[in-house]
Amino acid sequence: MNKSKEEICLDYVLNNFDNAEFYCCEKSVIKNILISAKRNKELTNFPDLMLPNGFIEHFQITSSKTTRKGATHEKEIAQYQKENEQVIKNSVTDDDLIVFRSFTTQYPKHSREYLIESLKNEWNNHIDHFNKYDGLKTISVFMIQYNDRCLQICESIPKEDVYIISKERPQQCFDFYSLVRDFEALDFVGQYSDKINYVIYVTNGHIEIINLKTIPSIKKQIPYGFSAVYTPVIRMDSYMYLNNGEDNE
Repeated sequence: MNKSKEEICLDYVLNNFDNAEFYCCEKSVIKNILISAKRNKELTNFPDLMLPNGFIEHFQITSSKTTRKGATHEKEIAQYQKENEQVIKNSVTDDDLIVFRSFTTQYPKHSREYLIESLKNEWNNHIDHFNKYDGLKTISVFMIQYNDRCLQICESIPKEDVYIISKERPQQCFDFYSLVRDFEALDFVGQYSDKINYVIYVTNGHIEIINLKTIPSIKKQIPYGFSAVYTPVIRMDSYMYLNNGEDNE
């Protein structure tokens, strides 16, 4: 049986466990929890992964505008790829055996506001499933995945503190979106600390493991909140077209 997207995400966390940011005191406990996770045999039911005394539920969020038909980002990229393939096929002559083409495009507009909206919508949807779930809930984990790579986050230092801080250290900035440094997102998930024990946040090359009970102390460790900004991303795709009717990306 092929691995599900939930199992693939879990494997990524386990393989990069030592490089994760831990906002909890129980690293060995967390690792044992993850190792014990098994795919739910009822594939379409809550939760995605079963624990001996609880569960891990996985969901994805996006910083793209979302409609009832899904994320605009995914639809526009799919259309872009379809058009590229058609351009290649139309340009091939009978004398061409192999054709290589490259195309570039800028990702559709993304924003922190879209991401926060996506987080709240997805979270509330899965909390509804949590409330209806009558299985074991001693250990409850939400594993949140963000793959768009279109936001970066920088420290929000008040104007009156900029001069003093600049003499001590540079402003902190990260080339990825950090959930734990965005106080609005952190406060939102923290409301559910009586239901959800841990959030595992996964983005490209970065993992945060958060015990929701520790959020007040986490915020004390981060003197200033962070602001997320949109970073335009240029996507490049290369295609190889074989004139025997087969084509590959």
